[in-house]
Amino acid sequence: MLQAKVKKEDFLKGLAQTSNIAGKFHSMPILSNVLLESQDGKLVLSATDLEITFQAFYECEVGGEGRITVPAKTLIDTVKGMGDEYISLTETENQTLEVANESFKGSIYGLSADDFPRLAPFQDAEVDMAEFSGEALVDAVGKTINSVSTNTSNFNLAGIYWIKEAKDGEGETVRLVSSDSNRLNVATIRPADIEKFKPEQGVLVSRKGLAELRGLADGAESVMIGINTANQLACRTEGSVLIMRLLEGKFPDYNTLMPPDPTVTLEMNRRDVSDTLKRMTPMNSPKFRVVFFRFSQDSVLVTIENPEVGHAEERLPVDYSGEEMVVGFDPRHILDALGSIRSERFRISYVDQKTPVVLTAHDDPGWLCIVSTISPKDSAATRAGWAPARRPGSWPARGRHGDQGPGNRARRADRAPVARDRPGPESGARTARVRSLKPGTPEPGTPGSGARSPEPGTPGSGARSPERQGQEPGARNARARRPEPGTPGPGARSPERQGQAPGARNARVRNPKLPPSGTSCPEDRDPKPGAVGARSPGPPESGT
Repeated sequence: MLQAKVKKEDFLKGLAQTSNIAGKFHSMPILSNVLLESQDGKLVLSATDLEITFQAFYECEVGGEGRITVPAKTLIDTVKGMGDEYISLTETENQTLEVANESFKGSIYGLSADDFPRLAPFQDAEVDMAEFSGEALVDAVGKTINSVSTNTSNFNLAGIYWIKEAKDGEGETVRLVSSDSNRLNVATIRPADIEKFKPEQGVLVSRKGLAELRGLADGAESVMIGINTANQLACRTEGSVLIMRLLEGKFPDYNTLMPPDPTVTLEMNRRDVSDTLKRMTPMNSPKFRVVFFRFSQDSVLVTIENPEVGHAEERLPVDYSGEEMVVGFDPRHILDALGSIRSERFRISYVDQKTPVVLTAHDDPGWLCIVSTISPKDSAATRAGWAPARRPGSWPARGRHGDQGPGNRARRADRAPVARDRPGPESGARTARVRSLKPGTPEPGTPGSGARSPEPGTPGSGARSPERQGQEPGARNARARRPEPGTPGPGARSPERQGQAPGARNARVRNPKLPPSGTSCPEDRDPKPGAVGARSPGPPESGT
């Protein structure tokens, strides 16, 4: 059975690398576990989600060889809270891992290692690998990972494109390109032995895989990267191996997306612009997410207008002497770009407000960001009826939410009635439907009311139809309420019930033993006076 003693700091770093790979949400429960193996004086830690595989190798004291899988999150949380420098891992009965140090001892229930997917051993001889600087790799991935498309339908934009290119005067370099159709980021890396890196046609690496690669390269002096025969990107550092499957899809030719030569280029302070946009972040909302830069003589006015939240503006100094121009951006695109560079100043280059702008930095060579612009006429606020540079407090009377703007409720009492014309139901004439009436408004049918009076004799005019001209008032309703005697209707008896006494039919219903009306009743069956069905005595005869 497995028995090993490993250094906590090194083991915890490898466990942190597996936290995103061996997550909770897997169709196979075994993929939420990590595999621990002790063999040849080493402890091997493995995790996979069938797309990305990570393995770490630790020199340790091995007391017995064995294999076991335990939940990744439980093991990470347990080891993180232990304080000693070394921890002991021991496999016990019933697939249980015992984790202990000098003062703590705990047991974690696991699963059989036989159910864990089989991982092919990594062989350096089978892959031509180039050496990349760990710091440069982290920097390049950080500049391009924010613009990877999250739209599942754009499968050819769902990763970062790696391609080896030769530029004039620069030699061969590896470029990392990503785009989400609204912006495009390009970063350049020059490995030490670039001839061993062979993606001349370009490869597409997933966003999740590159996030794991950035974590692997963070703190590493160098990372060896190559492409094996199984169409996988293999990355190796001292004591760790990361293998990820490449995405299928052809990335579009990003060179065709480059804008023409700019006519205006100006420099701005990165920290000032970033702080300004962060202060305006509370004004953003999912429906209104646009910030406008109004370039004028030696300054730029940054404004944001959200009819649901409020208004903000700030003026920044800039060395600009051209014509006044207004350009709109999504503030998230600018913040992501400025947060990934190290330069204190950056350059904005553009042709006009209809073409995308290009962001570059002097201290970040090989990086450029192309951001699509938003015209004031095309912004969501303008389409909803709100001007992009409206003065604070000057809210319009009508907007996206009708009369719900600030101050509109107080003005509703002073607003004139609004009439809407609609074609008539029969003649096709346009009638007016008054939506609101105020005191002093003429009644419908009078001059100035906006409604037409119906002609006499037409439906709705109040005049009688020709067939009712000679009738007395209420005659039609009286016929409906009082039918003629002998005719079926409310209150009239049918012919077969004409000779019956009142209540006879009801008495038969209540007492089925009574004989039919008009027949003699035996003396022993005569109902007693006061009983159900008994006739009440008639009125006394006159003169008695």
